[in-house]
Amino acid sequence: MDNSTPPSNRLAMNFGYRGYVNEGNGLYFAQARYYNPEIGWFVSEDTYKGDVWSLQSLNWYVYVENNPVRYVDPSGYFPNPYIGTSKT
Repeated sequence: MDNSTPPSNRLAMNFGYRGYVNEGNGLYFAQARYYNPEIGWFVSEDTYKGDVWSLQSLNWYVYVENNPVRYVDPSGYFPNPYIGTSKT
């Protein structure tokens, strides 16, 4: 895609990664919080305050401990390592 194309002429994408809905305001609704792809963070803190044994979980603004390949977050509250992965 040519970066000089005005945003109004671009194809509107309503769904983002993991099927989160684009609200039309530049934010994606991820079940419990809004994600801002411009900054790569959620716009509010996670209610799950993390685990001291997993330092990435202590950052309350990131998606699934910065590891979307390994984890998903279907509830919007905390990462789940079992959904969307397979054992080999």
